[in-house]
Amino acid sequence: MIELILVILIISIISAVALPNFSKGKLRTAQKGPRANLKLIGAAQKVYRLEHGVYGQCTPNATTGDCSAILKLALSGGGWDYSSSGQASATITATKGACTYTLTSANFDAEPVASGTCN
Repeated sequence: MIELILVILIISIISAVALPNFSKGKLRTAQKGPRANLKLIGAAQKVYRLEHGVYGQCTPNATTGDCSAILKLALSGGGWDYSSSGQASATITATKGACTYTLTSANFDAEPVASGTCN
C-alpha cells in the first residue's frame, strides 16, 4: 500500500513540474504556424513578381480572394487571416484577434514582426 502511495506521489510531482512547460511549448508551437505561412507567402510573392512584374494583392475577404487563391498556396489557416498589400513593394500580414505579424518585401527572409498581444 505504501509503495502505491509513493508511486502516485512521484507521478503527481512529475506532472506538476511538466504541465506548465507543456503549456508554454504548445503556445510557442501555435505561434510558429502563422510566421511560417508568412514566409511561404513571401516566397510565393517573389515568384508572382517575377511572372507578373508586381506583387500580388490579397485580402482575407472572400469576394476579393485570399492569398492562397491568388498565389496558388495551400495555407493551413488555424483561424489566421492573411493579407498582402502593395504592388511595387509588398507588406504581408497575419491577423488573429489582437495579434498581428507583419513581413515586408524589403526582406522576406527576416522574421515576421509581432504587434498587439501575441503572447
